[in-house]
Amino acid sequence: MILPPLVLSLQVREPGRRGFRIWLPLLILWPLLLPLALLLLAVCAAVDLILWLGRADFHHFSRLLLLVFRLLAETRGTRVSIRESGAAVVHVVVH
Repeated sequence: MILPPLVLSLQVREPGRRGFRIWLPLLILWPLLLPLALLLLAVCAAVDLILWLGRADFHHFSRLLLLVFRLLAETRGTRVSIRESGAAVVHVVVH
């Protein structure tokens, strides 16, 4: 089963300094976004049905939306490091 990311960890360090880390609990966001996602999926399904009945060539909005949700879930485990010479180092980890 594919789960969406639950925590985002952001760490910022400047050369010669201690730096700081922020943990953002994405787990709190998902229950809030679920009704919006279900509503959007219902609207996309209705548009697909209308376009299919009208014999339009492109009627896969629901599939596109589901693939976007899957892509969002696949971001779990992503690690990003941003480094510049003489500037802050930023590490982002999605758990």
